[in-house]
Amino acid sequence: MFHLPLQLQQMVFITHHPIFTHRPFFLQPEDFVELPRRGPPPMIIGLGGGGARIAPAVTLYFFWEQCRPHVPLRHVMKNQRRIRTPVHIASTSSIFLLLLMPIQLHATEAVTPQQIDTVFSHLIAANAPGAAVLVIHNGRPVFQRSYGISDLRSRTKITPQTNFRLASVTKQFTAMAIMLLVHDSKLRYDDHLTDILPDFPAYGRAISKWAYSNSGYVLLGVVVEKVSGKTFSDFLRDRIFAPLKMTNTVAYVRGKNEVPNRAFGHSLESDTWKETDQSPTSATLGDGGVYSSIEDLTKWDQELRQHTLLSEQEMQPALTPVKVAEGSATEPDGAPATYGFGWFLNPFHGHVRMWHYGETIGFRTTIQRFVKDDLTVIVLCNRSDLDASALALQVADLFLRTSK
Repeated sequence: MFHLPLQLQQMVFITHHPIFTHRPFFLQPEDFVELPRRGPPPMIIGLGGGGARIAPAVTLYFFWEQCRPHVPLRHVMKNQRRIRTPVHIASTSSIFLLLLMPIQLHATEAVTPQQIDTVFSHLIAANAPGAAVLVIHNGRPVFQRSYGISDLRSRTKITPQTNFRLASVTKQFTAMAIMLLVHDSKLRYDDHLTDILPDFPAYGRAISKWAYSNSGYVLLGVVVEKVSGKTFSDFLRDRIFAPLKMTNTVAYVRGKNEVPNRAFGHSLESDTWKETDQSPTSATLGDGGVYSSIEDLTKWDQELRQHTLLSEQEMQPALTPVKVAEGSATEPDGAPATYGFGWFLNPFHGHVRMWHYGETIGFRTTIQRFVKDDLTVIVLCNRSDLDASALALQVADLFLRTSK
């Protein structure tokens, strides 16, 4: 069985000769191409995508044998800088030979699941609080793995369905809620807080400075409730989670709803794990409070690719860096920041990025999206000793190095 290199995934489509039916057939590494016994031989008619540099070229030989229903692909790797031969077809009575034009490939080997697993496996014991990891590349999940347990009482294994408290990763959902109300013509971006909340202090009439602010996003949650007439959790459920079929994601309100498949937060104290799940300040909504899983966040990432809730144009304000009249935008730790609506926009090693992290008692989370590289890395941890962002960037770097 022939295994296509990872770089050729989703690049080849096959149609029937001589009439191009344009029925896509996307090849995966494990695919064994099955073709009909009867009818004209298929032809590989094109390749797309690729990297930024010419790597050792690939010549694929496509063999068609009319007497066999299962047709293997065979390949020859030629270590030469370029092949200048254009596409041409050589045929015999039973075999079609197609030489493909030069293909742009990355010079390094494809990232393997073992490489990604190595980043996490040595950090997390099977019987300790852990993490769930998701990598989406070229529009499909290429790595999805869970480590450790969701809580110390039941010792339930973490799964792709386990829901973690997202902390500040919630802010992108709060921003989406505001943007949906603008889409509904119920809000304008230049509205003042006092237009919506008349009893709000007068300083709400004008913005004099920018700061990364949890309380600001709590206020946005209040605005969502005031304008929509729904509770914040109900609005997120009805307008975001339900349409995207994120059925297990919830904005948690103690005593009013429940978190299915819930992970509890933990901290390491004197070499002993303690459940440290929620403090009074982590119970607010807007700045945090959403629980979700890597299974549901796959659907969220898909929405951000396909723009099913808002058009690409309507999403642009969220991806436009704030302009600060005085000084510069900074993260809570004082580091320089580029911020949109619920998204940090700082690049990583020159790669365009939209991202956020979440930190609350017992949890560390992050989503890192490299839009031009078609790469998303999500790490959700129910323990406070791991740096989710650093781990996610370590994984991202495995992929980004292959595009150099």
